Amino acid sequence: MSSSGTQHAPRPLHPASCILLLAVLLLAAGLRFYHLDWVEYKLDEANISRLALSMVRTGRVPIWGLGSSVGIYNGALSEWLLAIPYAVSSSPLTATGFVAALFVFSVEMTFDFK
Repeated sequence: MSSSGTQHAPRPLHPASCILLLAVLLLAAGLRFYHLDWVEYKLDEANISRLALSMVRTGRVPIWGLGSSVGIYNGALSEWLLAIPYAVSSSPLTATGFVAALFVFSVEMTFDFK
């Protein structure tokens, strides 16, 4: 609401904004999904995957994630999110594709249609 108490109708989307968004999303998707098998997969990624897969298989939901280098535990959001693709497949490549899709979605969420 504006200061006068009236609501303004949302502005219609400009076609150039939609074309720009589509181009940016295609670029983001191309860069993220190109050779998913080349993504670095080291100890932290393996441990997060292990916890997420364990959550899917046992039904026990972790409260804490991995420990940080200073001894403080991270939250378990990564494990909770990765449980979604691991519920479909135990392949780390499926989880990597899921993370890539989340990153493309995050690009879209930053777009401003003004």
